[in-house]
Amino acid sequence: MLIGGGLLAIAVATAALLAVRSPASFEPDSPEAAVQGYLQAVLAGDNRAATEFLSQESACSRDDFRFRDRALNVRVTLLRTDETPDEAIVDVRIRFDETSLDALSSYDIDETFTLVPEAGEWRIAGAPWPLFFCDEPAS
Repeated sequence: MLIGGGLLAIAVATAALLAVRSPASFEPDSPEAAVQGYLQAVLAGDNRAATEFLSQESACSRDDFRFRDRALNVRVTLLRTDETPDEAIVDVRIRFDETSLDALSSYDIDETFTLVPEAGEWRIAGAPWPLFFCDEPAS
């Protein structure tokens, strides 16, 4: 019993340390900073700010964010960036930690963001996570 309580205390302490870890810093005009800003806005529920990171070629709008669930325990890790003058591809891993009274579970999804330069800034093209279907034509 004592060992189980000790392990639980260690797990709680580790989770607390991970929760307060500061986000990474990226150059303000980098593709990574654009993806980070977008994800922070999405997770904070700031639909207007999230929309500002989308390119003009994206058909997504602020209304597309309205009915999306917000996950409270999310951690994003940069996996890779490939950048050319005309396009940047940013791969991230999004970890969701779900806690309930009877379970603790985590799962990861890998997402790829395509960015294009517009007016000297990197903007997210297409339908990025969590807006998978806003670019599809209505049937």
